[in-house]
Amino acid sequence: MRKLLTSTIALLVAVCTTWAQSTSGTCGDNATWALSDDGLTLTISGSGDMNSFAPGKSDVLGREMAPWSAYLTQITSVIIGDEITSIGSYAFNNSNTETTTTIETVTIGNSVALIDTSAFGVCVKLTSIEIPASVETIVNSAFRYCSALETISFAENSNLTTINSSAFLQCTALKNIVIPDGVTSIGYALYGCSALESVTYGTGITSLSQYSFAYCSKLTTVILKGVITSIDQYAFVGCSSLASFEIPSTVTTIGEGAFKGCSALTALEIPESVTSIGASAYNGCSALASIKCDNDETAATIDSTTFDESHYIKITLDASDIYRTATNWSYFYVTPTITVDEGGYSITYGDNAYDFETLVSDNTDNATVSVVYTVGEETTEEQPTDAGEYAVTISVAQTGKSNYVEGTATLTINKAASAATLANSSYTITYGDAAVDIESDITNPANAAITITYTDANGTSNTVQPTAAGEYSIVITVAESDNYKAGELTATLTINKAASTAASTEAEDGYTTTEGTPVSEEDIIDDLVDVPENAEVTITYKYIDEDGEEVETDEQPTEPGDYTIVITIGDTDNYEGTTIEVPLTINEDTSNSNQSTAVSSVAAEEGTTVSVSGSAIVITTAEALQARVYSIAGTQVASQVVDGQTTIDTPAAGIYIVTLSDGTTAKVQVK
Repeated sequence: MRKLLTSTIALLVAVCTTWAQSTSGTCGDNATWALSDDGLTLTISGSGDMNSFAPGKSDVLGREMAPWSAYLTQITSVIIGDEITSIGSYAFNNSNTETTTTIETVTIGNSVALIDTSAFGVCVKLTSIEIPASVETIVNSAFRYCSALETISFAENSNLTTINSSAFLQCTALKNIVIPDGVTSIGYALYGCSALESVTYGTGITSLSQYSFAYCSKLTTVILKGVITSIDQYAFVGCSSLASFEIPSTVTTIGEGAFKGCSALTALEIPESVTSIGASAYNGCSALASIKCDNDETAATIDSTTFDESHYIKITLDASDIYRTATNWSYFYVTPTITVDEGGYSITYGDNAYDFETLVSDNTDNATVSVVYTVGEETTEEQPTDAGEYAVTISVAQTGKSNYVEGTATLTINKAASAATLANSSYTITYGDAAVDIESDITNPANAAITITYTDANGTSNTVQPTAAGEYSIVITVAESDNYKAGELTATLTINKAASTAASTEAEDGYTTTEGTPVSEEDIIDDLVDVPENAEVTITYKYIDEDGEEVETDEQPTEPGDYTIVITIGDTDNYEGTTIEVPLTINEDTSNSNQSTAVSSVAAEEGTTVSVSGSAIVITTAEALQARVYSIAGTQVASQVVDGQTTIDTPAAGIYIVTLSDGTTAKVQVK
C-alpha cells in the first residue's frame, strides 16, 4: 500500500509540473512549437533552422534544453513543418535516464536539410522514420539507441550526401536499410544494429569506413553499388552471421580487424587489386575453410596475425607458388620436418622393417611420403631384408599446402644370432649301438657349415663320434652365414657299458667228476665264450654245509656231492661284469665200496636215527616230525612228515643234508 501511494504521489507531481510548463513558444529565429490540447502531439512550425539544444539543463556552449523536454514522456507524435530547414541537436532526446521518451511517430517536413546531433536519440518507441529528399546531412547519433526503429526509408531523388558515425547506433530492431546513391560519406552509422540482416550502399560510397557494420550479428547480405577501394579497420567486426562476402575487384586495402569475428564466413577470394590486409583482419573466422588469391605475381602484404594460427593448418589456400615463400603467407604451407639420426638406424635380420615414415613430422597436409633404398647399384621402394648397409632417401611430396622436402639416412641390418637349434640336449646309447645321428636333430635355417666336436672326461677332443663307453660333451659349431652370426650348440653324449654276453658251454650240463679228481680251472675258463677282452675271471665254489648254511670258497671241493661253480667276469671299459653259475658234481670213488653210508648224524632226541638203504634215506622217530632233505648244493629235494620208520627216495647219488623239526641233522651219502 505504501509503495502504491508513493507512486501515485510521484505521478501527481509530474502532472502538476507538466501543467505548470508552457505548451508553446519559440524554438528558433523564425520557428515555433506548440503542444496539442491533449498533450500528445508536438508541432514545429515557422521557417528556418531550429535551435540547437543541450542534452541537459545547459552546456558549455550555452545551449538550453528543448522547451518541451518536460513533455517527452507523454508526447507520442512529432510533426516538423515544411518550412523548417534543420532539426536541432538533442531536440527530442530525453536526457532523463529514469524516464522513457514516448514518441512513436515523426513526420519530417520537405525542407529539412540537416538532422543534427542526437536529435532523436533514445526515442525507444519510434518504429519507423522516413527521411525526405531535402535532407542532406544526418549528424552523429541522430537516431542512436532507437531500439524499436524497424524501418528507415529515404525519399526518391534524395539529396542526402553524408551520414555521420553513430547515426543509427544500436538501432537493434532495424532489419534492412538501403543507402541512397548520393551518399558519399558514411561513418559507422550502423554500429551495433544487431537485427540488421541486409544493407545496400549506393553508388556514392567508395570505401567502407571503420566499424561500418560492427557487431551487426545477423547481417547476411551486403550489396555495394559503388566503386569500393578500401575496407577500413573493423568494418565487419562481430558480423557472426555473414557466411559470404564478395570483396569488390577495386579494393586495394583491407584494414585491421576488418572481418574479425565473422565466424560464419566459409570462403574468401582476394581480388588481384588487393595489395595489403591488416593485422587480425580475419581473426575469429572459425568456419573459414578456403582462400583463393587471384594475384599470381605479387602476394598482398599481410601481418603475422591477419589470420588465426588455426587457419594455417585447416584452410586450403588456392594460390600460385610465389605464396609459398611470401612473408606470412608461407605459414599456410607446411614444410614437413624429416628428423634423421646421423648415426643411422639399425635392425637385426628377421626383425620387422624399420618404419622410416615415422621420421616425418609436421606433415599436416598428409602429403605422400616416399622411402627409397639403394641396394648395390639399384634402387627400390621395398626395404631390404638381407644383412648389410643401405642408403635411404626419405621424401615428402609437394601438395597444395605442403612443400617438397627430402632427407637421407643409412640403414644397417645386422646379422642375427645363429638360428640353429638342437632338438635334444642329451643323448644316451649303449656300447655297440649305432652312432647317434646328431645332425638330423639340428635345425639350420641358414644351411651354415657345421662342425661337431666330442670331448671325453680327460679333455681329449675329436670330431669323430666316440664308440667307447663314457661321458662326452658335445660342442656343435655353426659357421657364420650371410644373415646369421656364428653360433654354438651344446649337448652331452652318454655311452653306457654293454651287458656282458659271456657264457659257459657247460652251464646247462655242468661238470661231473669223481672224488680225488678235480676239474681243471683252465678247462672251466676255456669253456667260456664271449668273454670281453681283458676281463678278469675269478672262480669260486659254493655249497650247503652240514649246518644248512651256504658256504663259498676259492678252493675246489673234493668230497663227493653237488656244488656250484661261480665264475665271475669283471667289468671292462665297455662291458659290465657278470656271474655265471655252472653245476659241479663230485661222485664217490666206488672202486673200494658200493655201500651207501651215513656220513655223520646228530640226534636231538633219543630214538631218532637217520640211515641210508640203497638209494633211499631211512628216518626212524619216536614221534611225528617234519623232515626236509637238501642236496649238497642247497637245493631242497624233499619235505614231509615222518613218524616211526619212514623211507625217502633220493633223485640221484650224492651227499644230502637231512633236518628234522626236533633239531636232528644228518649228512648222508647215497651211492
